[in-house]
Amino acid sequence: MGKEAGKAWLRIFVRYREQKYCCCQLIAAINARIFLGGGDVTDEEFEAFVDLVFCRYGSALRIKEVYPLLGLSYEDNRPDLIWIKDHLPVELKIYDPVWGFHSILVVGVCDDGLNLVNAWTSKALWEEFEFPPEHLLRCRSFNLLEHK
Repeated sequence: MGKEAGKAWLRIFVRYREQKYCCCQLIAAINARIFLGGGDVTDEEFEAFVDLVFCRYGSALRIKEVYPLLGLSYEDNRPDLIWIKDHLPVELKIYDPVWGFHSILVVGVCDDGLNLVNAWTSKALWEEFEFPPEHLLRCRSFNLLEHK
């Protein structure tokens, strides 16, 4: 599908999993892979990744170790709407007053808001987000690894 799929984001298949673990970062990475045309993972692969990153019983402490296994590279930046628009898909770490810290994936930017997956809504305005303190900020863009 590639990055141009942001215009047709409603047609992309995204992995919605029962959030029985603390795996929103992992789900954001898998959805980024799907968005970029890399495909989904099997349920068995998902469970193995859950154990690898330690999100079965807590935070995804080793999330960066799963990116190459998913065929992804990443780039971090500060949350900036212009940068996000040029680097889709982008994982944002936000703070939700009910659920606490949560990672969502931005798959499109348009005049009436951001198109989201793994969020409480499929569309939101930039002004609606509450970001965590500076040392916990995350704005991470993904690309498929190039195979030689």
